[in-house]
Amino acid sequence: MKCQICSAENAENARFCNQCGTPFACPSCGALKEPGVDFCSQCGTVLSVEQSDRSAIDEGERRHLSVMFSDIVGSTALSELLDPEDLQTICRNYRATCSKVIGLYKGHIALCIGDGILAYFGYPAAREDDARRAIQAGLGVIEAIGEIRERLLRETGAEFGVRVGIHTGLVVIDAADGKDVLGSPMAGNTINIAARIQSAAEANTLVISSATHKLTRGFFEAVDYGVHKLKGISQAVQLYRIIHESTARSRLDAASGRLTPLAGRDEELRVIFRRWHRAQEGSGQVILLSGEAGIGKSRLVLALKERAGNDPASWLIEWRCSPYHQDSSFFPVIDFLERVSLKFERNDSPSTKLLKIEGFVLQYGLDGAEAAPLLASLLSVPIGDQNETAALTPQRRKQKTIETLIRILLKRAWRQPVLFVVEDLHWVDPSTLELLDQLIAQVPTQRILIFLTSRPQFVPHWPQEQQFAKIDLHGLSKKHAAEVIRRVADNNDLAPEAIDQIIARTDCVPLFLEELTKALLESNMMLEKDGRYEISAPLHTLGVPATLQDLLASRLDRVQGTKVVAQLAATIGREITYEMLAAIPGRHKQGLRTKLERLVQAGILYHKGESPDDTYIFSHVLMRDSSYTSLLKSRRREYHGQIAETIEEKFPKIAETRPELLAHHYTEAALLRKAVEYWLLAGTRASRQSATKEAISHLRRGLALVEMLPEPALQASLELELQAAIGPALIAVKGFGDYEVGQVYARAGEISARLGDGPLLFRVLWGQWVYYLVKDDLQKARSLSLEMKRLGEQSGDSTMLIEAHWTLGDTLFWLGKLQESRANLERAIELYEPQKHHANAYIYGQDPGVAAYCYAGYTYFALGFPEKAAAAQQSAFRLAQSLKHPFSIGWALAFRFMIDVFNRDHASALEAADKTIAYCTEQAYLFWLHAATIVRGWAIANLGDTAKGVAILEQGLRGWEVIGSIIVRPVFLGLLGEAQALCDDLENALASVEQGLNIARTHGELFSELYLQCIQGTLLNKDGREPEAERTLRNTIERSLQLDARSHALFAAVELADAQRHSRSGFDGKETVKRILTSYQEGFNTPLAKRAQEIAGPSTILTDDQIYHRLP
Repeated sequence: MKCQICSAENAENARFCNQCGTPFACPSCGALKEPGVDFCSQCGTVLSVEQSDRSAIDEGERRHLSVMFSDIVGSTALSELLDPEDLQTICRNYRATCSKVIGLYKGHIALCIGDGILAYFGYPAAREDDARRAIQAGLGVIEAIGEIRERLLRETGAEFGVRVGIHTGLVVIDAADGKDVLGSPMAGNTINIAARIQSAAEANTLVISSATHKLTRGFFEAVDYGVHKLKGISQAVQLYRIIHESTARSRLDAASGRLTPLAGRDEELRVIFRRWHRAQEGSGQVILLSGEAGIGKSRLVLALKERAGNDPASWLIEWRCSPYHQDSSFFPVIDFLERVSLKFERNDSPSTKLLKIEGFVLQYGLDGAEAAPLLASLLSVPIGDQNETAALTPQRRKQKTIETLIRILLKRAWRQPVLFVVEDLHWVDPSTLELLDQLIAQVPTQRILIFLTSRPQFVPHWPQEQQFAKIDLHGLSKKHAAEVIRRVADNNDLAPEAIDQIIARTDCVPLFLEELTKALLESNMMLEKDGRYEISAPLHTLGVPATLQDLLASRLDRVQGTKVVAQLAATIGREITYEMLAAIPGRHKQGLRTKLERLVQAGILYHKGESPDDTYIFSHVLMRDSSYTSLLKSRRREYHGQIAETIEEKFPKIAETRPELLAHHYTEAALLRKAVEYWLLAGTRASRQSATKEAISHLRRGLALVEMLPEPALQASLELELQAAIGPALIAVKGFGDYEVGQVYARAGEISARLGDGPLLFRVLWGQWVYYLVKDDLQKARSLSLEMKRLGEQSGDSTMLIEAHWTLGDTLFWLGKLQESRANLERAIELYEPQKHHANAYIYGQDPGVAAYCYAGYTYFALGFPEKAAAAQQSAFRLAQSLKHPFSIGWALAFRFMIDVFNRDHASALEAADKTIAYCTEQAYLFWLHAATIVRGWAIANLGDTAKGVAILEQGLRGWEVIGSIIVRPVFLGLLGEAQALCDDLENALASVEQGLNIARTHGELFSELYLQCIQGTLLNKDGREPEAERTLRNTIERSLQLDARSHALFAAVELADAQRHSRSGFDGKETVKRILTSYQEGFNTPLAKRAQEIAGPSTILTDDQIYHRLP
């Protein structure tokens, strides 16, 4: 016996082909079928399998099917009334009748279970109206059974009837075991629901689910059958009873696929061309073209591109966003630069790429020393760290990159009109959107039209100003729909009746018009008559699907032998290089080029470029999605794994520059360890590129997967790395004191405690320390610093010890333990070697030497050594500048103005604060920016402009609160109180100081508490409450001297002496000032010291000869 499908020779009594599995026997009765017949000669079961469907059964797949279940009513009662042989004949006739009717509507019987028949519509070949066909078949079965029912009732008096239920949903068909299509195993709840719906129906009725009803509404007269709780189905199901067929009307969904020929868009084109003309004349414009997929956005873009292309004076720039790269910063920019502007070749060396970049920069007249390194960094071209941009912070580098790209665009617009197209904004990454935001703000005075496209879910946030236009696209008129059909048909002159049928079934959506017309032309249904082509059968028999998913399934089924290629390509993405597709192992490689060309001919793919660098693009992303979702999950995982391994092994540059792509494929492959490792790599890389939002997204993906790792030790290790990486990124976005930052480091701490000591544990402890310090939990911060010190001493690692000593010194300073603080800070300075330890700045955020000098300056001042404090601050600033580390420079600037505050030097504090504000605004350092704003307000108020100073100070305090910082807030509230008092608002001034004291006392911030008590005593004295002021200041002096905080003691003593001018108290404030000032060994030129000398008298000052010892 010769197989009609593969021509293989088989034994005469074979039931299946030994090569391709084609059935030779009826699955219902087992009778051998004759070649070429469509129905079993013994029982009438449908036997034909259309040849075009063979590719659909080569692989298991996921399908949306309409499943029909039919069963005999009361078969048990019939078995008591009828002879077994008679009953068997009736059942055979019933099955044969069902098979004929189901076959008429192109359905397929999957199983005969007892008296029940399970049939499905939409497999092996999908059709646009499968749900409707299922209902028609159900009505046909009930009608056809009527003859059997009447004859049986007439001859035996027995009642005979059937119930039919239909449900539409997902079904998994696994043909991997080689069974034929009629016996292919099916799985899914859709089958169970269809069977349960059948059991809920009354005799000789057809009941459908709400899912099927939605697809067929208007085609049939249906009545509400109620909500039913079906056996074994967790959720209740809304059912409908079908009465009869009604007049059909089209109800295709608007979806997208291949771009439609342009027609019926004259009004939109007038708006677009008018805006382009304005842009050419120097009035920049922005157009956002919004519409559902397949509605014709790209055709309008093409029309404008053609118009601009005919003008040699115009310039076109075109970016495309990608669904796979929504978290890849500047993806469309990078893609365009590499492919179009710089024309990178696969064999280009880094030096060659750099030369191209430098030439490109020179072409636009930019500063090569800055622009070239920025573009090289953006494009992952190594350039070294000896360039002007090496010292930029990630945030500043990102902004500089955006500014450079905008300058390039605007310089081009200065030379000639520019059409700048950005497609698919609904997939835009945050960094590209930020660039667009800044560019759009500069458009009005430029010769540029920014032409954007998106789906409706993208909501523009740009001001609706005169230069901005939003165009919403809708379906075409019937006249223009017919024009689209004729253009697709090309040389095939379709009869008006054929065009009318296509229009009726497409709702005039351009995509549906195009795809249905092509499907018709590819079919065998066209007959030429009098020079025109007519349809030889009802259009619905062509199998045009009701949704885009079904349409694509139908087209893939017709292009035989290409489904595996299309599905694998879809797994890679929308755009696929031939090189990568050919590199992936598998049977798809046989005749790959031919199969791809057939997909191109069918309109499923576009082809661009030349071998070996050519690429294939799905004509629309939803075409890609439909191909991809038809894969079994197991096959998807297999493909994703193969793709990831291929990229790793054969495309190392992609693995290096787009780790998020590998992370995606390994995630979908369920290769969790690899996925987590690449999400970690992607997040780390994004952080280095200042793409903080993308970094957080990548790292969160990794954290979501790490919990699924089976090995506890590996899970803990990778989670710790992820938490340690995401902490700094969150801090950059949300601030040191954000709740999530605390949660991240708390979780990291739990894991670290389990894993034991190590460098990563130290980093986690450091992150916890800075969080608790900023939240003013000083005891917790102190214990964490001590633990870091223990780890550093245990390991002997000087990089750890430096961090431990300066962080401990920092914490002890705020706790008022000044001598201990000094000892730790000086130890850190002693250990510090710039060449060896500056790398810590890129792990912890600031250079440890700079930080140690800054806090040493604080401590020296508090201990009564203002000159040594100034020297430490100068050392910090010189070191930070020499290292060219931006955040460390911010540290040095900020600590200088705080020394000025403690020195009561208003003019110097204002100068330092202004410098810090300018620098931190440029670098986007909110922490120091808000602190400098507070000090600026305090200085301005003290220099005479009190109202302005208070307003600025309050603004800075609000910012300090927003970033979640509590540390130093008591001091800042004290400064607010001083400024308010200068406005004669003593009530609020005292309240501000009291608020600060409450915070300081609650958190043990002793240094700040004593400083605030000095201010409080001063304000109480101004308020006429001299005895209370004296008590406060005496207490401050006593406690300060106990702590060796001579600067606080001197401040309090000076205020006490002033308070005692009109007091009869026996406490001699002048003598106290003299005693404290005599203990000073330096710093007599500070404003505070000069004021003290005026009170104590000049004889208090010691000469250099009298001071004969080394300064501590």
